[in-house]
Amino acid sequence: MWSRVLFSASKYLSRAIITVTALIVLIALTACGGVSNTSNNGGTTDTGGTGNTGTGTGNTGTGGTGDTGTGGTGNNGSGGGGNQQAQCPTVTLQFAKGPDTGVAPFPDPAPVPPPSPGTTANGSVCVSQPTDGSDVTSPFHLLAVASLVNPIDHMRVFIDGVATQFTFYNELDAEIFAAAGRHSVEILATDKSGNDVSTSFHVNVTGPGNPTISDIQNIPNWEPCSAKFPPGHPRAGQICAAGLGDAVSTMTEGQKEKLSRLGGPKWVRERIDEADEPND
Repeated sequence: MWSRVLFSASKYLSRAIITVTALIVLIALTACGGVSNTSNNGGTTDTGGTGNTGTGTGNTGTGGTGDTGTGGTGNNGSGGGGNQQAQCPTVTLQFAKGPDTGVAPFPDPAPVPPPSPGTTANGSVCVSQPTDGSDVTSPFHLLAVASLVNPIDHMRVFIDGVATQFTFYNELDAEIFAAAGRHSVEILATDKSGNDVSTSFHVNVTGPGNPTISDIQNIPNWEPCSAKFPPGHPRAGQICAAGLGDAVSTMTEGQKEKLSRLGGPKWVRERIDEADEPND
């Protein structure tokens, strides 16, 4: 009989120990942020759920702030005043078309103040140099392109609202001179239909630089002309250089012998005799 009592007591004691052990394990798991179905769904009443949701919020907060904050500032910050990129899209070089006959009208005077339409359905202007807010010396190098739906008419550069550069091309590659200080720069492009697009930015000129300007014949976008601009040029028929008509030049060889035969002035013959022969 005593053995039965002891057996029953030990059986109930074992169950009690198992129950207490299970409770201890459950409390430990709960304190450590144990996962449950409710916690996976983000239940706020469950400690484990709050822990998991808190970790998820931390990851989202770091990623969201990093991606949106840095990316937003990077994409919009550099071109806050306009459309600026490290490398602008490639455009086909275009030159404004003028009349094939007659005299073209003079370009309209620069608008004061210049309009600032920005990017529109008619196109955009992109600046790759210099960057917005950068410190530069004078002159500073300006690179800009216009991407237009209609053919180009002209582009202008405005420094602090004053027009300084003009071109009939859809690309600007120029050295800009400016006094020391902070300046606003606007690039305005106008198409043949009179539609304007623009971009603007700021630079801080720290002082004069040490520019090296050489081989000017290799500077892009030269506009050839003689006394008058040729047909098809946007300034066709207008005076380009001094003189009348188109300049024509010829060179005739053998003038020394001709002068000797004709008995030209003595001083001319002496000068020719003293001159060095050209190198072959």
